[in-house]
Formats: sequence, structure tokens, C-alpha cells
Amino acid sequence: MSAWKGKEADYCHDGLPHKTKIARKPEGKGTELKSIADGESGVLLGLELVEGQGRQRSKQYAREYGEGTAVVLRLAKPYGGTGRTIVADSAFASVKTLVQVEQRLSLYFMGIVKTATVEYPKTYFLKWYDSKPSRGSFTVLSSTSDLGYAMCWADNKPKSIIANRGTTVPGTDAVRPRHRLIERDGIAETVRYEKRIPHPHDRVILSRLYD
Repeated sequence: MSAWKGKEADYCHDGLPHKTKIARKPEGKGTELKSIADGESGVLLGLELVEGQGRQRSKQYAREYGEGTAVVLRLAKPYGGTGRTIVADSAFASVKTLVQVEQRLSLYFMGIVKTATVEYPKTYFLKWYDSKPSRGSFTVLSSTSDLGYAMCWADNKPKSIIANRGTTVPGTDAVRPRHRLIERDGIAETVRYEKRIPHPHDRVILSRLYD
């Protein structure tokens, strides 16, 4: 979300096509943007403006696959055939997205599945989680068509993951740059530091399934 204080298309011919209202966002009213970025460099590769229900439904792939999958296909299309991996959050992750990204663009996909559970083994995973596995435990299922893997990881809540790419190389720790403002002798200054998160053991185990 990006704050928007300018004109809106509801009231003039050259205003913002659609103003979105999402109360939980830091900027609750404004223009909603979908983006794709390079995970290594952090460089923003593309943006798509959300233009309201009618216009969104008329965009490429929308009628065939729905909003979540269609957005991923449109943003990733310029990189089709490059063998790259699309990593998406639960707004876009589904079996349908994984299959279409692979079949249409020859790209790999992984993401967290929450609400888009069609063809995903949600019932099986919930039954497994109800057996109260220890935190950090996981179970993995493979597709009968070899298109991908589904995994459930036991945390405070079950985490459902779908993927069709991995590696046998153990993961490295995640290092995230952080900063905070502190005051010394009446002068505010920024302190920068790194937060190191050890790579989870279950991710290493999952990666070995692709060997």
C-alpha cells in the first residue's frame, strides 16, 4: 500500500483508477501495488497497479486462473524460461499457481499456503498436526505427477508449504540488517546492526528430498 492524497477516477477522468482501503496496513487508504523483486540483490523488477475489480478481471490470465495466480503469471512473464524460482506469500501461493508457473513460464515456485487450498492436502496435514507433533517436526508429501512437494511444519500454528524446487546444499543463516534510533546526550542517532537467524533444520531435510 502506498498513501494517495491525489485525485480519484471516481470523481475525474485522470485520477487514480482505484483507491484501496485495508485497515491493518500502516497506510490504510491508498493505492495497492503488486511487485516482483530479485531476492539476491533486492532490486525491484516490476510493479502492477491494482485497478479495481472490473479492470483486474479483464487483465491477462485473470478469467482462467483467478487473481492470485494471474498476478504471479503477469509479473513473472518477462523471466519465463530462465529457470528462476518464484517465492510468494500466501496471497498468491497455491497448487494452481505452482502448476501454471511451471507449465506456462518454465519457472519454479514455492510459497506458504493458507486459504487457497484446492488440491492441497490440507485435511491430511491438519489431522497430522492434531496428533500434537513436537515443535519443529514436519511431514512431507510428494505429488503423484512429480510436479512438486507439500510440507507441513509444526510451529505454534501449522505452516503449510508448497514447492517444486530445492537443493541438497545446507542452508546458511539468515542475516537481516536492522537499525534503531537512540538518543545520547540529547542527540538522536541511528544504530545499525545485524540480526542472525540460524537456518531451520527442517529446511535442510526438505532439500534432501530433491536429490
